[in-house]
Formats: sequence, structure tokens, C-alpha cells
Amino acid sequence: MHLRHHWSTARTVAVTASTAAALLASPLAATTASAAPAPDRMYRTWATNVNLRSNEGNPTACSSHPSTTNCPNVRQQVQPSHQLYVYCQKQGQTVGGNPYWVLVNDYTAPNTGWIASYYIDYPANRLPDVPDC
Repeated sequence: MHLRHHWSTARTVAVTASTAAALLASPLAATTASAAPAPDRMYRTWATNVNLRSNEGNPTACSSHPSTTNCPNVRQQVQPSHQLYVYCQKQGQTVGGNPYWVLVNDYTAPNTGWIASYYIDYPANRLPDVPDC
């Protein structure tokens, strides 16, 4: 059994005006949020080269069951301690013993896509303050 990377005890929860502006400019803004993101839904990754995935040809395949097969397009890779806003979580392909995937927005790119929740720096599989997709 693979032990999860240690959980960072200090999570950044501040959301700047530029972060809020980036959310409003994102493609999911109209359907996902009408205001600045909730600061308790900002999470960091713990691993190197974490793939932010999508399915450009069939977006519903990725959102119905997130997996490396259903989400074959890699929009970008994020590094340890990279901060992401988590819209929602859904069960999909199990990665590292964790069956959840999260739909995230990276404000630095900006990109929206799916990552395996296993790579989120949090000690449990399910994120407590994030709704199901």
C-alpha cells in the first residue's frame, strides 16, 4: 500500500482579486460559479508533473467517468505546491488507492480540467468541502 505524501498543515486560503477575475473569465464560470471562488476550495498538489486532463473530442466521456482513458488530452502539468480551485469531485479510475477525481481550475494558465484526487495534498480520499459533480 502506497502511503500518501504528508499533508501540508498550512493551506493557502487567500483569494486575490486577480484570482476572482480569472474565474469569471473561465469557460465554466457561467455554469459553475457566479462570484469569487470559496477560499476553502483552494487545494495544492503534492506530486511532480500532475496531468490536468480533458477530452477535447468528447467532453462528456471525461465528466461521466474521469480516467486516463476517458480524459486522454493533457492540457498542462502542475508541480508540487501548485494551487488549484476545486469545483467538484467524482468517482472515476482509482489512482494510488483513491477512486476520486476533481474538476479544477488553474488560474495561472488558465486551464480547467480533471486530475486524480490522489495528487491533492489532503489526507483523505474525499475532500470535505467540495460537492459531487
